[in-house]
Amino acid sequence: MELSKLLADANPTNLALKTLDENIFVRALNAVGKQFKDHPLVKARLLQSLADAMIDLGLLDHATAPQSEALAIRRK
Repeated sequence: MELSKLLADANPTNLALKTLDENIFVRALNAVGKQFKDHPLVKARLLQSLADAMIDLGLLDHATAPQSEALAIRRK
């Protein structure tokens, strides 16, 4: 009965989004920051692509930083 209650309260969508954020997006953002620091326009495009994907998935708070960084790079 306890397992049934735990499963009923589980939200697989939120779990999947958290997993994507922690295992894919965070790692990708770190890799972009390191590998493309000397190529600002490529870095900006990749940051924007990651931000767009986050927005599409509803991770709006997480998309703000890479989107802002991409915009700042382009403005320079």
